[in-house]
Amino acid sequence: MKTAISFAFFAALVLAANAAWAAGPPTLKGSYYLSLFGMWEMPQTAKVSRGFNGESSLEVKPDAGFGGGGAIGHKFDDFRLEIQAAYSTHDINEASELTGANQNVRQKVAATGTIEMTTLMVNGIYDIPGSPFFTPYIGAGAGAAFIKADNVRLLNGGQGFIDDSTTAPAFQGLAGFAVALTDNVAVDLGYAFLYVSDPSATITGGRNDGISDTVDNAILHRINLGLRYSF
Repeated sequence: MKTAISFAFFAALVLAANAAWAAGPPTLKGSYYLSLFGMWEMPQTAKVSRGFNGESSLEVKPDAGFGGGGAIGHKFDDFRLEIQAAYSTHDINEASELTGANQNVRQKVAATGTIEMTTLMVNGIYDIPGSPFFTPYIGAGAGAAFIKADNVRLLNGGQGFIDDSTTAPAFQGLAGFAVALTDNVAVDLGYAFLYVSDPSATITGGRNDGISDTVDNAILHRINLGLRYSF
């Protein structure tokens, strides 16, 4: 049923685009816009500082994840200002830590758990002028990341688990392009480099009970594909 609805939706877009192109290449009109997008997200390996002494022996590698979001914005000639919200989720299956007498041997450790993240950003975007229907853009944004760790733990025993939520400052760089299908609808393909500043969470149970784990600047790469409606 969902496949049939999706096919019908995109078929309607193609028909609308063909009708618009029959009268010449479309140009996006309107000062305001709404956008919806799906998202693939790849986190980089995260270095974790544990406790008050700032130990950084642990590294965690979240799996790539999927998500989605939307934005509402206003266009000022070639500049756009928008508020964007996005949600993603990642499983954790692998980590590594330093072992040995001198703490100089990195050993892989099985891990488990899920990380959920919601970002709320204010973005400034510059549309590079040129073709009326193909518009590349660059931009930057700032806001907050709301992160929830669900039963994140190493499977080598005795170290406790993280089941906690935190909020951290977030910043992103943007690049992409939009292709107008009609005078009001465009397909938008974009990339975002997302930087989350030192999110932290508290360990429960085990020999590390009550100790805080801090990720040393989480970095994620996002690829977004969606539709933008201008009005």
